[in-house]
Amino acid sequence: MLIINKLSRHLDESGLTYAQHMVRAVTIFFHLTAASLCVLIHAIFPFMFETAASDIMKTIQKKYTC
Repeated sequence: MLIINKLSRHLDESGLTYAQHMVRAVTIFFHLTAASLCVLIHAIFPFMFETAASDIMKTIQKKYTC
């Protein structure tokens, strides 16, 4: 299957335009990056960001149903 066919199928299934899909994916990327940094800092300093990563994940889950 050609890449363009796979891309079209995925966008059709998600109900998004290419630009909407890109914005959503990049937004989720930044949320996950923030969560990763929170987990790294929490690993070193357990008293910091105790629930931040799971809170971010809950926000992503509520906002985006992928």
